[in-house]
Amino acid sequence: MLKIVVNCGRCEAFIGRCLDSLKRQSYPHWQAFVTVDRRGDATYERAIAARDGDARIHVTQNERRLYAYILTLLPHRADADDVLQEASLVMWDKFDDRQPPASRPASPASATTG
Repeated sequence: MLKIVVNCGRCEAFIGRCLDSLKRQSYPHWQAFVTVDRRGDATYERAIAARDGDARIHVTQNERRLYAYILTLLPHRADADDVLQEASLVMWDKFDDRQPPASRPASPASATTG
């Protein structure tokens, strides 16, 4: 199973196209984990709408502005992108390791998000 991690902040104009592109792929064995950083726009709502019932796409929203915090630690936006991406991958892997397969939800946030 291919895992795709999509981290985004203020990208309401693009998230729908991004997820639509994923859904059009010919390779069917993938899951996308979309994490939206709170930025005061409609990115989260648009991601939920673009998911359109596709069980392979899991959308969650950070409770705090994680990306903004990472930016305060690093001098360049590209570095912050890399750190956020790596941190997301580690968190997803750790979540999978701690859940027995039978009780594992579709995503770490599936019990609390739409």
